[in-house]
Amino acid sequence: MRAEAHPMNNATAAAWTVTLAALGMFAGANLAFQALVNTQLRAFVTTPLRASFVSYIGGTLACFILLVLTRQSLNIYDPAIKTNWLLWTGGAYGLVYIATLTWLIPRLGSGAVFALMVAGQMIGALLIDQFGVLGTVQRPVDVWKLAGVAFTVVGVVLIRR
Repeated sequence: MRAEAHPMNNATAAAWTVTLAALGMFAGANLAFQALVNTQLRAFVTTPLRASFVSYIGGTLACFILLVLTRQSLNIYDPAIKTNWLLWTGGAYGLVYIATLTWLIPRLGSGAVFALMVAGQMIGALLIDQFGVLGTVQRPVDVWKLAGVAFTVVGVVLIRR
């Protein structure tokens, strides 16, 4: 993993890389807890879609509170309306993620579901890199990246045993 380019010495760059990796791992662990909470919520609201809806209400309220606390403008309509319509679909992807996790975890278990999700994320990310989707920098897929996905799929099989 390479840290973002900054003019810093090697020790500082290494510390920055570790900090970024830890933040990424924290976010990943956060997803596991989100899935657990949503799966438990599903038992009360009866469907994955309804649990996803409640989750989005909670997330929207949390985001609103953070915007207010950090004194950021709440005027998102004007700049957002001028964007490519595809940029408005992020919430729909989140819905697929939350509803699918909420439905799959009771059937397959958290470990297997997250291993499958990571494999799917890796495949999706490689496709985005390969084709430069939505203007991202193209980064060709190579044998090492494909091997990483293959090892993740092997991990799924081992977790499911």
